[in-house]
Amino acid sequence: MEIVQQMYIDALKLSGQHYLQSAASSVHEEWSLPSASIVGNVDLQKAEKKRKTDKAYRERCKMKKEQMVQKLETVGKENEDLKTENQCLKERNAFLNQSLLSQTNELNKIKYQLDNLRLENEKQNTLVQTLSRHLVSLFLSLPLSLSLSLFLSHTHTHTQRKTLKLGGKLCKFSCN
Repeated sequence: MEIVQQMYIDALKLSGQHYLQSAASSVHEEWSLPSASIVGNVDLQKAEKKRKTDKAYRERCKMKKEQMVQKLETVGKENEDLKTENQCLKERNAFLNQSLLSQTNELNKIKYQLDNLRLENEKQNTLVQTLSRHLVSLFLSLPLSLSLSLFLSHTHTHTQRKTLKLGGKLCKFSCN
């Protein structure tokens, strides 16, 4: 049975090839090729059209290339200008940073001096208050007429100097 099936398949193949060959020959007989002059003229027109298209394409490419070169030169010049400006800005930034650092250091020194002066002022105020208390107690212990005459006989500045000297003596005396 297999042999019969194989023979049937082979017969179909042969008949199909014969049919295709006969159909192809009939097509050639029905269609005749155009004459050489028409084919040549069409080919020339196509070739001319292709040359024009190619020439236009090359022109467009050339124009684009020239534009790109021009843009590249412009961008290159801008880039150089920006590099120069960037360098100047970096130098200015470094200068300003240095200036800021020195001003910060100076400000810190001034703050330190101000704190020291405030501390000194507080010490002096405390000393003046202490000496004033001692003077008041001293004047209160002296007879009233002597205290008044001492007070009125000296100027205010002179009195302050004497008060400080007296306060220093009292401080030494009270510390002993």
